[in-house]
Amino acid sequence: MQYSYAQDIENLSYPEIDSLLNLHESNQEYDKGISLSLEASKKSDKQDSLCGEYLEWAAYLYQHSGNKDKAIEYYNKTLTVFANTLGKNTARYATTLSFFAKHRKDMGDYEEALPLYSQAKNIREKVLGLEHPQFVNSLHNLAFLHEAMGNYEKALPLFIQTKNINEKIYGVEHPEFASSLNNLAVLHYQMGNYEKALPLYIQAKNIREKKMGVEHPKFAESLNNLAALHYQMGNYEKALPLYIQAK
Repeated sequence: MQYSYAQDIENLSYPEIDSLLNLHESNQEYDKGISLSLEASKKSDKQDSLCGEYLEWAAYLYQHSGNKDKAIEYYNKTLTVFANTLGKNTARYATTLSFFAKHRKDMGDYEEALPLYSQAKNIREKVLGLEHPQFVNSLHNLAFLHEAMGNYEKALPLFIQTKNINEKIYGVEHPEFASSLNNLAVLHYQMGNYEKALPLYIQAKNIREKKMGVEHPKFAESLNNLAALHYQMGNYEKALPLYIQAK
């Protein structure tokens, strides 16, 4: 039988509700968390953005409990509340769009995820600016979605833009910049542009070795990527020691 918070909700303060939701989520007590989030949304005024916060909790918990259709329903309800209380051209609205898009992507609904990620990116560009981490995150999400869809030519400028922004924000020796290099190199590899992928993989490997150390999993990832590229290029004598070092 599904757990209900209907009798308890009036005795709980909002900080207590938030603590309980985090506890239920960490313990994977999804039925309890869903009941609490729905009762909390009823307790909140629908003209208050707090109602949207609890509806989003419900969507998130339905998502992780495996109830994909309910998750879609409650992400849409969340967007409606935020649109009415905060407005669509807000960073908070964009965050929910991004969460919703990830859910659709994880379901394999790429065509449904695409406009959600695109709308989130456009809002963040307008509201937060081109160098804000959330905008960069949107570029990253949209690039990976296009890559998953096989739209390599659409993914490429997004990965390049992400790399350029991260270079400006973090500098050329930062692990975040190394990840941008690696992501761009992976795309070039998938497109068969091996000569373009090679210097990007090498640069990413060198940054990770210097800044993260040779025991870090990201450095091992770089070694494996570089080894696979050399193998595809027929450079077997270069690939082998990299595979060995990665192990």
